Amino acid sequence: MLPYNSELHCAIPIELLQNILQELPQCQLFSICSLSRAFHKEVLRALYRHVNLVGTGTIDQVLSFAGHLIRRPGLAQLILAISLPAEIGCEYTEVNEAQVDHMTEQLSCALKHMGNLSAVYIDDIYNPRIKAIYGYLPGDYFLGHAFRLHKFRFSSRISMGNLVTLRFLSEQRQIQDLETSTNFDVDILDRQDNPTVDILPLISVASIWYDERVLFNLIASRPLRRLKLSMPGPRHNTHNNDLDAIHALAPASATLTHLYYNQLCLLGGVDEAAHVVTLEVIAQGLPNLKFLRYADIIDLHVSICTLYGYTFVSHDPVRKWDLKPWKWNAFPRALSAFKHLETFAIEVRDRYSVPARPFDLARGLVERCMASCSTLRHIAITGKPQMCDMHTNAIQEHISFKRVPGRGSKTEICSREALEESAWRDT
Repeated sequence: MLPYNSELHCAIPIELLQNILQELPQCQLFSICSLSRAFHKEVLRALYRHVNLVGTGTIDQVLSFAGHLIRRPGLAQLILAISLPAEIGCEYTEVNEAQVDHMTEQLSCALKHMGNLSAVYIDDIYNPRIKAIYGYLPGDYFLGHAFRLHKFRFSSRISMGNLVTLRFLSEQRQIQDLETSTNFDVDILDRQDNPTVDILPLISVASIWYDERVLFNLIASRPLRRLKLSMPGPRHNTHNNDLDAIHALAPASATLTHLYYNQLCLLGGVDEAAHVVTLEVIAQGLPNLKFLRYADIIDLHVSICTLYGYTFVSHDPVRKWDLKPWKWNAFPRALSAFKHLETFAIEVRDRYSVPARPFDLARGLVERCMASCSTLRHIAITGKPQMCDMHTNAIQEHISFKRVPGRGSKTEICSREALEESAWRDT
């Protein structure tokens, strides 16, 4: 949403409107005035309820928007949510630092007028056609404001130091939905001379990185309902990490119903036995899960070679494609430990475009999962290219199965639409 454009003209000629209004009695004109004022007020509320500058915001546009709110602070009071880009577009060959500083100052002033703001979203966008300026949003932007946020989600392109983070979380105690990046550093909370204060007491929905150990332990101690947990990749992750993470979530074991378990897997997957152990740990520690998105990436690839701890793909054309994940038996049996699971989403990576359309072979694995977990109603499988662009969410193929009522573990394809990334939060 950008400021009103005065160059837009009414679709009805003003002369025609004048002629019509001149023929109406005063009582009807009075009613029209009242209706017009009410209509205009509701239009403004709808227009400014959620201001979205992501994907459209250049320096000039953000400057115009911020100036508009500074001149009319009453409009800023209508804003309940704002989406800001993590990087700002620049239309100039060289970065005009003075203009960037002016934009930063103006936007900060505009934020001070948003007394009813309850949600801030800072989103990554990627547009190779524009020159992007990063780090234009310092963490202290969000300190000392009258608004009290319920939702705060941001990407990795905003940096908040220890002191800023502590002050921000102390001020915004009403946050219920938090999404952080890998540099949301709160190690200061762990110092003996600065004990942990009552931070995030109302948090119930969170997207957190296990690497941010202090913040993770803090959030894990709350009665969470929905969680996206990003674990380190296989070279840095261990079974003990899985155990420690799930054990730390013990205070949420009775309330947590939706889990997106995400493991960054860049060099290759792990074998079936390791997946089984992870599933068993999750089932034992979080017994009330209804939704589980398991993104501990399962690889579809040719033979895997391991040398000095690194994983490589064999390019030997004689070797056959490894489709063994679709033949797994222990993996689906591990789902029997889940007593309330209704939706199970699996992510696989097709390293070099397996030619046999592996999703056509998935039904057997799906039906074994259904047979092991009687509460399962929906299984979704999403495939992504192994080395896809870090800025894209390219989906190679997706297929969803649902249980056929009255036919045991038999399933039918219900969709080929991709499961939304936010399904753990929204469904």
